[in-house]
Amino acid sequence: MIGFWNPLPPAEGTLREKTPPMTALDYAKQFAGGVWEAKLDKAIARLRFKVIMNGNAIESTGVVYIPPAKDAKPGTPSKTILMMLTRYGYDPVEKSTYVLDIHNHDTVYLGHARVEGKVFVNDFTRQVGGPGHWIERTTLTDKDTMESVLYSIDEKSKQTEVERFTFKRVAK
Repeated sequence: MIGFWNPLPPAEGTLREKTPPMTALDYAKQFAGGVWEAKLDKAIARLRFKVIMNGNAIESTGVVYIPPAKDAKPGTPSKTILMMLTRYGYDPVEKSTYVLDIHNHDTVYLGHARVEGKVFVNDFTRQVGGPGHWIERTTLTDKDTMESVLYSIDEKSKQTEVERFTFKRVAK
């Protein structure tokens, strides 16, 4: 096949934007690496994100636990109250990033993630363990600080803040 050089500019509307918008999957890749930790009332949450499946998905594992009291005997174990496994991947039908989130053995959430400006938004519903709808808005305030706000959504789509978290990347 012989190729030809075309000196004319491309037809109107055929050029892509200079910078395509960041996808939710791209945003989530920024969470990968290290251990993220947040102090909650008396508990501690720890998350670890990694890029999997040749960069086409993100997996997060996490735990929420209550550490032993300061005056506890050495070797006293922490009390685990929640184990989490989350997967972000591409949904080819919706052409968006899906979220599959499992808490312990008895609660499963499913939804989609998107980026609104500089905010990573998870919009998900409970599939196993009873009804429920939530939105979590997460912002990376710097490469090692993640601010998240969780909202419950009622039948009239009213958002009510449930909890705020500040995660710090504590280990690389």
